Amino acid sequence: MQCTKCGTMNPDGNTFCRSCGARVPPRGELGGPPLAANVAPQEAPARRCPQCGGSRTLAGAVGPSLGVRVFTPGRHDDVPLTHASVCVDCGHVSMSVPDDARRYLAGLVGG
Repeated sequence: MQCTKCGTMNPDGNTFCRSCGARVPPRGELGGPPLAANVAPQEAPARRCPQCGGSRTLAGAVGPSLGVRVFTPGRHDDVPLTHASVCVDCGHVSMSVPDDARRYLAGLVGG
């Protein structure tokens, strides 16, 4: 789905744009892509919680202004966070940094 704010293409199912963090309307919602006819919804494979090993996790997204400040020699960078996962059993929350931000940070440290 294409972000209505910055134009970045996002995977179907993203609630927020992976580039600017704006809310991306889901299929069928006003402003979102139309619902496809005769297409059954697909369930995402269950992820294991890295804390307790449970499989009852819920997928989530991180709001537009949440990020992490990374300190590198002589500077700091604010990096946006992306997908989140919440374990129903133990409450553990795991978040990830978008691939393009990881590549950028790897370039700063010579990786």
